Amino acid sequence: MAKQGIEVQVLDISTADLRKSLGEIFDHVHYSGSRYVVSRKGRQIGAIVPVEIARKLELLEERRKDALNRLIALIDGKPDLVSDEESADALANELIEDVRGNTAAP
Repeated sequence: MAKQGIEVQVLDISTADLRKSLGEIFDHVHYSGSRYVVSRKGRQIGAIVPVEIARKLELLEERRKDALNRLIALIDGKPDLVSDEESADALANELIEDVRGNTAAP
């Protein structure tokens, strides 16, 4: 796992090279926190990241969907998800923080 303050590497790897050393790549990602961008015929097609990063991405996506649904409800005049102006302001501030990347995911 990458230690705080140490720069994380983002490495490029072809699908052919990935097939040859899959176990080593996963060990490298797990122990160093490095990330790989996988390319086929010069085109980026995927990525390999530490599981903690994947979980944070899933959490952020869930929060984004929830916030979007609450905003849609507010726009549609269905205040059951956002009950008052204070809640709407808190939601807007939460979205701003998420966009800025200031939200600490658990």
